[in-house]
Amino acid sequence: MATTPTAPSPQSLLQAQSSAPPPYAAEKMQPAQRLPTASFPFAAPPDIIRSTQKDALYIFQLNSTLSEIIGNLWGSRTQLRLAREVQLLSEALYHGLTTLAGTQTLGEEYCDIVQVAGGRSATFPRQLACFALQVLGPYVVDRCIKVLKKSETDGSLRQIPPSIKRGLVRAGQAFRGPIASLHLANFYIFGAYYHMSKRLTGVRYVLLRRLREGEPAVGYEVLSVLIYVQLLVQAYHKWSKRRAVSDKTAPVDQDYDDSHLEPSDDQTVGESQKCTLCLMHSARSWD
Repeated sequence: MATTPTAPSPQSLLQAQSSAPPPYAAEKMQPAQRLPTASFPFAAPPDIIRSTQKDALYIFQLNSTLSEIIGNLWGSRTQLRLAREVQLLSEALYHGLTTLAGTQTLGEEYCDIVQVAGGRSATFPRQLACFALQVLGPYVVDRCIKVLKKSETDGSLRQIPPSIKRGLVRAGQAFRGPIASLHLANFYIFGAYYHMSKRLTGVRYVLLRRLREGEPAVGYEVLSVLIYVQLLVQAYHKWSKRRAVSDKTAPVDQDYDDSHLEPSDDQTVGESQKCTLCLMHSARSWD
């Protein structure tokens, strides 16, 4: 005997809906899922810069709060002495609680962009390497330069030759100066890798929205040209300065040397009877 199916009760429907996962739960449970990067365009330089500026604003607020706490607890002298370390702690806390936690930063969320690498969302090891390079990299380089410069005066680090110390200092200064400027100019042209850490780890940004029809992808090519011109001017100035120093240290052309000539007897006797001041005067007259 066939039985007619009975309609489910409202209680059973409510229970089934409450037990079923939301449609976006699978996306949250798979942070390293493959993203269709062909469907989502790469973020333009304005979006990346706007996101970075937004993050810098929140880092500044966090830094101000931590600095104020340290000043109230240990005084203004300790606050000034630990200013660089407090800045490092602020950046580490901010990026550690957002990027390393697998979420977007407030700036990335504001601009609707997300980090990707190799056609998928950036994995935790890659994000950890990017975090270490971005947060700890500049601090470590600056500290090494400071220690190497100090060792030239206090005599520490004697096991390292002075030539190697000077080379390391020049390399660190170049990395923080011209190389960083060249990296920024390339970002303004190609629109990728605003931070050096992103370039070294291969992390890029994609937009989570489609560009509207007719919406231009604005770039900053003019700024890159200005940076290139600035680097060329700095290079020419340094080259001309080194050339001037080398010209000053170059040996001066010697006057005609007539020491090989045989002096006459009268001149020899006359010079032997002169005092020291007279001999100096005669030598200057020959010069």
